Parts: sequence; structure tokens; C-alpha cells
Amino acid sequence: MLHIPSVLTLAAPPPKIALPLILDSPHSGRNYPQDFNSVLPNAILARGEDRYLDWLFANTTNYGAYFLQAHFPRSYIDPNRASNDLDPELFEHENWTEPLCISEKNRQGYGLIWRFCPPNLALYDRLLSGEEVRLRIENYWRPYQSALKNLYDRLQGEFGCVFHINCHSMPSAAVGVGGADIVLGDRNGESCSKSLQMFLMQTFEREGFSVAVNNPYRGDYLISAYANKQAGREALQIEVNRALYLDEDKGCLQPSATDLRTRLEIVLANLVSYVTDFTKTKQNKNRSPKQAYGAL
Repeated sequence: MLHIPSVLTLAAPPPKIALPLILDSPHSGRNYPQDFNSVLPNAILARGEDRYLDWLFANTTNYGAYFLQAHFPRSYIDPNRASNDLDPELFEHENWTEPLCISEKNRQGYGLIWRFCPPNLALYDRLLSGEEVRLRIENYWRPYQSALKNLYDRLQGEFGCVFHINCHSMPSAAVGVGGADIVLGDRNGESCSKSLQMFLMQTFEREGFSVAVNNPYRGDYLISAYANKQAGREALQIEVNRALYLDEDKGCLQPSATDLRTRLEIVLANLVSYVTDFTKTKQNKNRSPKQAYGAL
């Protein structure tokens, strides 16, 4: 286990059942740093959390998967954005040496460091200093990226492949009344194979979930930065409809949450079987005939 207080925890499965499977929750953090200094109270900032998503996936390591979670809130700094996805109107950047690359999310006020909290409430009444931004990147964003990248590299070296499930929750309003329970995002086919995407879609559907793909969420930085499906590094984003388990007004778990966690674990168990079979097949293909079948 890797644990950096107030920053992240990377929980590992027992070595005997470990698989090249990573689940991560970058947006469920609830530890608000003292130097945040937002004008909004934490109760308002909490609207930006994927609240209790880490609880839904708390048993991940029992199935042989690794689980990485951020403890800081994404409104402070978002691990699912590039380090240069910064709003020039947010901070003093005259001496900033790295070129800024502004994404569409950033234009809406939700880049690496948020300018707004839903619904478009200003987080600050001042410009952040360049030093504040730099420290957030170095102390929070970079450790999360390093933990994920290093795990990718280690698992690919050990197993020859990596499967990464990037876990999120979405406001029910994002999909509307009667909208999807689950949205799978693979950046329109860029980050994972069609086989993995179809397997998960069908597995969720068998468990009674309604599923959409790449609409309205197709995935962001964390499933593009380290994935390379041609090299056996596959990544896919999962969005869980908050109405399935959360009182969205009060921010507390509903009685249905326990049932949802059980159903998600069934999906995870099926994914584990998929990854196990894939890994065994890949390893057998990479063996010499003598290794695979023994000496005649």
C-alpha cells in the first residue's frame, strides 16, 4: 500500500490474486487543504465531489485489483486534467514558464484548478499566486499521476498488459429523468478495445443497469495520458448515476446504496474473470512451445 496523508491511497490486493487491473477514484476526495482559501463554504464545494464513490468500490482489492483514490477535492486541483490546463484569468502567470493549453472544460471554468463550483459560483475573490498553483501541482496533482503511471508500468512489465477503470459519479441531471444508470467513456474508441467496452456494457446490462456509451461523458485526461491500447494498456471511464445511491440534495447515502455496491461488485467479479482469461491467453502466446506444453 502507498499512502500519502491527505493526498492519496493506493491499496494493493493480496499478492497471490493480484491482476493487471486498476480502479481509481480521482474525484471522491473530501479532505479540504487549509490553504484552499475559497470564498465558498465546504458544504457548497461538496457539490463537486463524487461523494462516496470510494465507498462503492471499497472492496476492489478483495477481487485482485488495485485501487487508487485521491483524498483532496477536485475543486482544489483536478487529477483528471493536464498540468497545463490552466485558466489564465485565475492566477498570476506573468512568470509562468509552461505554455498553457486551455481545454473546453477549462473555458467553462473547470480546468486543472476550478474557477467555479456548480452551478457557476466563483471560488475565489482574488487571483491565485503562481506559487500557490505550483505547490498544488507538485504536492497533489503530481503524486497522483506518478502513482498511476508507475503502477501502469509495473503491471505491464509483470503481466504484459494493463486494464484501467477510471471511476466517477454523475449528477442525475446530466442524463435527465429516465437517463442512463451507467455511462462508459473510451474517448470514442481511442483508449480501449471494442472487446472491453462491449464486455462491460453487456455485463452492466445483465445486472439490470441501463448503459450509454460516450454520451454525455467520453472520458478525460486520466484515460488518455497512460493508456495505449495497441501496446496492451487499456483504459475506460465509468460514470455512475448518483440517483442510484445518493440523496443529491443532502449529500448522504440512500438505503439503496448497499444494493448498488453489491451489484457493482458482481460486475467487478465478471471483469476480473475477463482480465484473468486475457492475461493467461497472452502469457501462453508469449511462451515458447516447450514452456507452454512441456518437453515431449
